[in-house]
Amino acid sequence: MCSNSFSQTSENNMEDLSYDTPIPIICEVEMEMKSFVMGFHEYRVIWTPKENDVLHAHMEPGNKKESYAVAVHGEKNAIVGHLMKGKSGRFAKTIFYFLQANEHHECTVRVTGKAVNQGDTKGMKVPCILMFKGQREYVDVLNKELKKYS
Repeated sequence: MCSNSFSQTSENNMEDLSYDTPIPIICEVEMEMKSFVMGFHEYRVIWTPKENDVLHAHMEPGNKKESYAVAVHGEKNAIVGHLMKGKSGRFAKTIFYFLQANEHHECTVRVTGKAVNQGDTKGMKVPCILMFKGQREYVDVLNKELKKYS
């Protein structure tokens, strides 16, 4: 969906615009990818994942263990896990920067199965689809970068 930033201009600023003023088009796009909600072994007391549950991911800059953590929030905004760091530790950091770049960027999490332990020493994790929504140029970069780090 593309929107015209002119519609976001307040009436007070209308006199600053002329017919010669270029009006940029802002395109929002969506992208999906498979991933996991990490740390289920820590949060299973407060969360029982169900297939097709829709959760929201938000930056957690106050996290003492990981400064670029992205927390996954369930009912009543309770944290129920985190997005994975990835092979090089940059997966969640890349998503953190995407969310930080624009307050309208979103990361939604849809649960796709039951919690699993894959024997990789990372504990219980819940399979999911990450759904990103944001400005085209940011989503394009996010897509390229996440492929490297997942």
